[in-house]
Amino acid sequence: MKKAKPVIVLLLIIVCMLLFTGCWDRKDIENRGYVLGIAVDSYTPKNSQTKGDEEKKEEFEETKTAIEEPIYEMTVQLPIIKRSPSLSASGAGSSDGQPKTWQITQTGNDFISMEREMESRTSLTLYYEHL
Repeated sequence: MKKAKPVIVLLLIIVCMLLFTGCWDRKDIENRGYVLGIAVDSYTPKNSQTKGDEEKKEEFEETKTAIEEPIYEMTVQLPIIKRSPSLSASGAGSSDGQPKTWQITQTGNDFISMEREMESRTSLTLYYEHL
């Protein structure tokens, strides 16, 4: 009986080691949008973007929702992972002239809805945890 107790404890430790290790939240780097920078500004519509009262009234009647002018403009910068150069001895960027980052801008009244809209425009989940 005394010899069986250490064996059971050892088996329990081995089972715990097998269950508690590994990739429990596996997410591919290609499916994450690592946000490099964030800019939040107050939104001022350009002359070509302003709507008249009649257009607002028509839009209100079409959508049956309250119309609010956006007050924030949020821009995030994401790296384009597939275009990033492989590691080289010089560490220089690619010479093909293509940009290595994306800038996505969204307007809205709250940050959560702007983030959701940006995620719906891309196939990436925005990842802020490293900032």
